[in-house]
Parts: sequence; C-alpha cells; structure tokens
Amino acid sequence: MTYLVNTEDSQRFLGMASTETGSRALLGDAEAFPAAGVHMTKAQIELRNAVGKVAALANDPTRTPVQQHAAARELANRTIETLQSSANGIARQSEMMIENAQARADSNFAPRPGHDALNSEIRRWIAEQAKTPEGLTNIRKQMERSEDVAAVIWHSPDFLLNINSDVCETLKYEALQQHYPDIYSDFVTGHLLRDMPKKYQSVIRNVGRFFFNAALAEQVSRRVEI
Repeated sequence: MTYLVNTEDSQRFLGMASTETGSRALLGDAEAFPAAGVHMTKAQIELRNAVGKVAALANDPTRTPVQQHAAARELANRTIETLQSSANGIARQSEMMIENAQARADSNFAPRPGHDALNSEIRRWIAEQAKTPEGLTNIRKQMERSEDVAAVIWHSPDFLLNINSDVCETLKYEALQQHYPDIYSDFVTGHLLRDMPKKYQSVIRNVGRFFFNAALAEQVSRRVEI
C-alpha cells in the first residue's frame, strides 16, 4: 500500500498498524489484560483508522503534496493524543493493581495477635536454616506447608532472616503465589502493565515519523491567502 512516507521502516510499521493483529501486537492484547482492555482497544481502533486515512490522503487527487502532508500532521497529532491518553490510563491501572495487591498481601500475611512468640521461633529457625547448604530447600518446604512460615517471610526484614535481600524477595513472591495465587496474579499483571506505556511511546514516535514528512507539512504555513 502507498503512504505519504514510503521507506522500508514506514511500510513495515504502517502495514502492521493497519491490521487488527498488528495493532494488538503494538499496543497490547485487551483480552489478555481485561483490567486495561478499554484503553488498549481505544488506542488500537484509533491507530488503525488513522493509518487508513493516511493511505487515503496519499491517493487524494484534490490535495497537493503539501496539503496532504499538512493534513496527515494534524491526523498524527490527534492520534498521538489518543495514544498518550491510553498509555496514561494503562499506567494508572497498573499502579492501582500493584497497590491493591500489595495491601491485600500485607493484610493477609500480617502478624496474627498472640503469635509473637511463634513468629520469633520461626524467624530464628529460618535464620539457622539459612546458614546450611540445604537451608533454602528446607525453608521452601515449610513455607509451602505453613502459612505461618510464609507470613513471617513476607513481613520480616531480610537481615532478621539471615537471607540475601534478592533471595528474600524471591521467597516472598513464591509464598504469595502458593498461598494467595489470585493476589500474586494481580501483582504479575500490574507489573506487566507497568511496562506497556513504553511500547506506546515507541508507537507514538513512529506515528510522528511515518505519517507525514515534516518539511513538506511545514510548507503549508507559507501559503498566501488572497
């Protein structure tokens, strides 16, 4: 298909963006992320429609090349505005999911009243196990078996457990996945969504690059009205 900018890169991007499958790959699968699906769907429809209009502009016999590119620039600006709005909506949804999951996990794994002595014993046991070669294996077994052990790992600082901070963080999310898989799933989805706006910024840059030629679009300002 012919567009206003016809480089190999523009053809690849605009061809991909013009299809449902391609726009989904560029802007996220609404079915895979229902929490942010409305933002993704809106962005995909806007992008596909805009690419179709760019192709139509390239074959519009009523406009000069300068007018074609100037119109495409206006179209690009509207498209970018919608894409940015969707990216912002996805970012907000991501933070809400992560914050909500964190609050639910903290609540479910909170120290139970009257269990201070037990928690101290578990903490000491974990710290002793961490010194041994088979310690992490034993800790994981007990963590899966006992929510009390999982809770201590969740709410205890790593230095009290005698465990490296990275390993401790891994154990916490393993515990969450084992005992509260629905909360863990929300954490994972939230973090995946957090990365999505980066993809939108890439698409926004390409819209600005491939919808129109900036030098030609700028010439419309030199038009003389009589």
